[in-house]
Amino acid sequence: MTTLILAEKYSQAQTYKKLFQHTEPKKGYINVKDPLFPNGAVITWGVGHLVELAPPQDYGEKYQYWKLENLPLLPSPNEFKMKLINETKDQFKIVKSLLEECHDIVIATDAGREGELIAYSILKMAKADHKPIKRMWANQMVESQLKNAFKNLREKEETYGYYIEAQTRQYSDWLVGMNASPLVSILINNMSLFKEWETFSLGRVQTPTLYMVYELDKKIDSFVSTPFFELHGIAETESGTFSVELKDKDRFSSKEELNNFLKSNGLSEGLNKGRIKSVSTDRKKQSAPSLYNLTNLQKEAHDKYGFTAKKVLSTLQTLYDNGYVTYPRTDSTHIGSEEFKDVLNCRSAVAETLDIDIQWSTDEPNKKYVDDNKVEEHSALMITSKTPDYGDLSNDQKIIYSLVAISNLRMFVGEYIYDQTKVTVSLKDVEFVASGKTDIELGWKSLNKFLVSSSKTKNKKGNEKQETKLPILFDKMPVDVTVKSHSGKTKPPQRMTESKLLQLMENPNVENESDKTILKKTSGIGTVATRADIIEKLKKIGYLTSEGGKLITTEKGKILCEVIEGTLLSNASMTANWERYLKEIHSGKASQDVFLTKINDYIKELIKTLPMKLEAKTNSFTRIKEEQLKKDTIGKCPNCGKPIIKKTLEYKKENKKVKNVFYGCTGYDSGCKFTLPEKFCEKTITTANIKKLLTKGITNEIKGFKGSKKEFSAKLKLTDKTTGKISFDFSK
Repeated sequence: MTTLILAEKYSQAQTYKKLFQHTEPKKGYINVKDPLFPNGAVITWGVGHLVELAPPQDYGEKYQYWKLENLPLLPSPNEFKMKLINETKDQFKIVKSLLEECHDIVIATDAGREGELIAYSILKMAKADHKPIKRMWANQMVESQLKNAFKNLREKEETYGYYIEAQTRQYSDWLVGMNASPLVSILINNMSLFKEWETFSLGRVQTPTLYMVYELDKKIDSFVSTPFFELHGIAETESGTFSVELKDKDRFSSKEELNNFLKSNGLSEGLNKGRIKSVSTDRKKQSAPSLYNLTNLQKEAHDKYGFTAKKVLSTLQTLYDNGYVTYPRTDSTHIGSEEFKDVLNCRSAVAETLDIDIQWSTDEPNKKYVDDNKVEEHSALMITSKTPDYGDLSNDQKIIYSLVAISNLRMFVGEYIYDQTKVTVSLKDVEFVASGKTDIELGWKSLNKFLVSSSKTKNKKGNEKQETKLPILFDKMPVDVTVKSHSGKTKPPQRMTESKLLQLMENPNVENESDKTILKKTSGIGTVATRADIIEKLKKIGYLTSEGGKLITTEKGKILCEVIEGTLLSNASMTANWERYLKEIHSGKASQDVFLTKINDYIKELIKTLPMKLEAKTNSFTRIKEEQLKKDTIGKCPNCGKPIIKKTLEYKKENKKVKNVFYGCTGYDSGCKFTLPEKFCEKTITTANIKKLLTKGITNEIKGFKGSKKEFSAKLKLTDKTTGKISFDFSK
């Protein structure tokens, strides 16, 4: 009887195929003849998930429609229904038939919670989970590691806890989503806040993630800028000049307060005589940064190259599938001693691939990077002995591969050594300060120049911020300081970026110390594997928008956040409690049934209390809609005087989705039909020119209109204020 090897996806199966002596590809599987499997084997695969939890309508006809009286829907663990994913039904049929024929099974999906869930969901749907099962667990998709993993298969019980943990999380997320989403959607739509029905999706991870962006947006929107005044100086000595700042960087609320400070200390704007009070220089050493886990790599690639979290993960996955890097969905920043040897053995080949010519400083492991006790499910991201043909990689792949590779190679290069100089300048009794930095040995920083350059980094030498180098200074040295005042206004906090949001998901702000500890141990809310998808989903369903790389809550997102404000759905503490239980369920110390019962109790309480909370939110919803309308308004309608906003109309034409973007009057429902097109003769009309049409009835000359034979320039003129009809004006 044959052994069935279940891979997670086709590319993974193709990698396994190369390990065995004789293989024969078939439709949906591969026949294997190899001494490792004397009775024969077949490799088959999923396409990621082949099976998913069934939607509410599969639990009864009444759940076809969202109604408050049908909530809650709370199936017990034994009552949850699974269904096949339509797009992959054909592959499931092949896998199922092979499972029926095989004698035993080797699970060879990705070595992690998600891989375990994918495998057992397929096996249970195919009713094959009663057969003998072993687990192939490999952290690297390279031949030597995979062969070793297939020769040393684990017992099913060693990794089954990951499946129970993942299944419990899957059930819990379903319960929250399938009850809270219809509840909130019905309540909001009953308040007639939108012209058409709006669906609101809620989730245990995505909703507190959204709320973190919303909280920052609220601070920014309510921020009141205040003026301030500062003192700076240019210090001049016989050995050179340098900039100084008032010690402690005191700010003054008015110019009068600043002038009083100067007067009371016998100083004035302009030239002042002083002396160097003190100069101290310390030699400092800095070791290389920690190795990357997925989240840290996503943050780095976003900050340096503007990559989205999703783009980093998908690029990293292609490198992993080709065997160039280790398992991507890792939350560890350490590797084991044996893995260190793997990196050591391939460092020269990797350096050659990246055209790095450098003298290695050490061959010994450093506890900061290599610690067997700190490697749990997976190691930090590593290069492998299989090096790519660098020229064949896409630019995105080159960027991600070089980041991972150089983070590994830094372990073998010396510390960055520099001198930090601090100087205090005394002007009578007032102290000004300056600091400078002098590189002694670049060490690991010398590798930074081999990173792929980008528009964000090309103007920074070695991708590093350059610090001031001070002239030669000594105590009691005379100095002339030209003091100048500087005025400014306080600025609101910076908008959220994906990098900052990933950091908050990894380390959420929670008040309870116990929750902080749990979230730290479990690496925050969500998992390294799901955070990118969570951010993408929040954008896709219209809760967040991205403007210039900044994440901003939309009107829809703000309304949802107002609704769930003060509930556990807005708080990362709920995830902390979940993760505490899930870890105990994994180890067998807690019960899945008890945990799901607590989830059910929370959902019942939410259904009971949320409608009453919404009654007090009417003013907040009105404010949000008014603020959004004000933000979206381009100008006043020449026909009726109501606001003109940019609109997008989506419809199907010849079975294809078509988007029509235009500027329309908000008085449409009252009968006003004024609209202006975003494009005219294939030329996009700028917002500035739309505003001119609304106020003056004519634009400046616009270049780039496309005629039947050539491009031409013209003004646009509003010829009908009722409908918004425009025409060309060729007058000079």
